[in-house]
Parts: sequence; C-alpha cells; structure tokens
Amino acid sequence: MEKINTCRTTLGIMLQAAKLLGRPHSFPKYTTLNERFDIHADAHQDLTEVPNLGYYCIGIGGHRIIVDDKQIPINDPVSHETTNTGLFKPMPFVLRQLNDDLPATQRVKYALRRKETYNGTEYWAYYLKRLNKINEAPEVLHDNTKDGVTTSKPFDFTNEDLYPTPSDLPPVGVVVASADIIRISAKVEIDFNEQDVLEYLNVCKIMYGSEKYAVISELGICSGVDKTVSADGESNSTISFKEAIGVQVNTFISTYIPISTHNRGFYHEFELGEGEPLLVKGETRSTRYSADVKPSETSRLIPGSTYDASNPENGRGRSTTPTITGNTGSALNNAGAPPASATTAPTSAATTNPSSASPAA
Repeated sequence: MEKINTCRTTLGIMLQAAKLLGRPHSFPKYTTLNERFDIHADAHQDLTEVPNLGYYCIGIGGHRIIVDDKQIPINDPVSHETTNTGLFKPMPFVLRQLNDDLPATQRVKYALRRKETYNGTEYWAYYLKRLNKINEAPEVLHDNTKDGVTTSKPFDFTNEDLYPTPSDLPPVGVVVASADIIRISAKVEIDFNEQDVLEYLNVCKIMYGSEKYAVISELGICSGVDKTVSADGESNSTISFKEAIGVQVNTFISTYIPISTHNRGFYHEFELGEGEPLLVKGETRSTRYSADVKPSETSRLIPGSTYDASNPENGRGRSTTPTITGNTGSALNNAGAPPASATTAPTSAATTNPSSASPAA
C-alpha cells in the first residue's frame, strides 16, 4: 500500500462537536467546496440537517519533485494545514462531452457536477465521489505493542469498568502512557477501480494533453448533505441529479499514486476512530490482559522523566516512579502526545494557482 499521511481539519472537528452536542453545524465563508467550484454555493444556508461524512475528492498538488545532491529526482510530499478548506490542485474524476454524459446508474456515484470547457469543447466535470461505507458498527479494540509488533483484539468491558476503583497516583512521580491503546475502529473505504482509472486517464489527457500527468497526490475526505436538484442534461433536457450541498473537507490525505502505472486502481481502507493510551501504574488494563505485557521501549513519557524498559517491575503491579521535577498535571494530551506548546509551529502550506481552464478558481 502507498504511504499516506493524514491531517484532520478544523471543519471536521467542528462537525464532530456539533453532532455530539446536537447543535446545528455552521458553514463559515470560504469553507465549502461548493463555493470553490461555484456549484450551489449558497444552498447550505437552507440546510436543516447536520452533514455526514460520505464523499472524497482528489488532487494533483500534494507533491513536488526535487533533485538531490546525487542528481536523483525524488517525490517530496506537500502537507496540508488543519485550517485549509480545499485541495491545492483539485482534479475531476470524470470529464465527459455533453452528448456523452455518464448514464444515470453511474452518475449517482458522483457529485459536484459542472460544465467546463477545454480546447473549445464543453464537458461535464465531476469533482466528488461517494465513499463506500462499510456497514459495520464501530467497535472497541485493544492494541498492544510488544517488541515492535502490534496486535489487536476486541476489548470487552467488565464490571470493573462500571464500578471502577481509583489508582493511587503519587504527588511526585512519573506517569507513563503504555504500549497499550484502546481505540475505536470505524472503517470507510476508497475503491478506485479500473473504470475510475480509465476515466482519470481521460481527464488528464483532455486537461494536459497526456496521460503521464495522471497522478493522485492529495485526497480529501468530505462531509455534506445529499439533495436532489434539477440539472442540465443532454440536448437541452433536464435531469434529476443527487448533488452534494455544504461539502467540507474533514481530513486531508497526502499520498502519491501514479495512476498511469496503477491500471487496476487502488484500494484504501481508513479507520476514523481515535485511540487513548493506558497508564502504566499498578494494576492496569495491561496487567489485566497478561502479566507479561509491559510497555515497550517506545512508550511515551512525561518530558523530563525516565523509564527503564528492562526493569521487570515496570507495569507488573508495582510502582516504579523516579522523582521528576516540574508540573506533570497536563504533560500529556488525550492522544498521549506532548502538549501543543512543545510542538513546532507548522509552516505555511504552498498554494497553487490553477490555469483559467482549471476547475479551482
């Protein structure tokens, strides 16, 4: 599988908060792909539904080629920032001449449809595709890493979880996030099949004159609301089309997929759930599963603390807490990572100005 990097967006976090609180979701200006492509750009103002995750978009601006000191060209990924609301250089999935539009059975898979002109010829362009949702309820998994190998198994709640007893945390000591993670598994899939490959090769040939430009280096996982609208069809006819309204990118994915050599397409299955680390202190969930389970050498520590991974007493029902100095109250956030103040400020993302024929104005 191709290497990918993900970036959760501010909009996705805001949507989660709206759903948790049962409140309306807002659409600040400059945040919807409908605005960017001028497709029912203001229709979200009439929405009463809270959007759902259900689409993805693709782009070609998530990479650049650099030449190193050995004179070898290397693909260098370009990452998005959490406040970005659009792709660097979005690409349509499909370009079809007006008299050769997708049949209705295929059209239902796509959204963000508009008319574009290339070299004097008009086409129907489709910039959004619906995700294949795996019809399974989210599940709770327990991940354990031992000797660099992670194993997963379903986590079963017990009476101890309903009637928990507090652990004694010393006022001075170390709090270690173990190699155990409890996470939520909620899967969605992207199945870019052979027909998608043929359509995308055709897109690049029309837009850039060659199939060699058929690269996908950025993906956006999007939320929105389906609405049936009246749209132009062939020969001045009118069709009913299931369009997506209020489309916002919830997660950016940076990758590099040369479609011209992936003639069978690609498949990605994504986990949308999050994980929480377990603390190593006395009788933890780690010891509940196995007395031999100990944190690995890569366990995260509070800054300034020490942990001896070779010490058999660590995580075995006994507290080994070397003294450390400083405030430990907020040293780890809910993901087990260093606090925001300890991270490096992100650099500004590069922007790409599309040509006049390009879809993203």
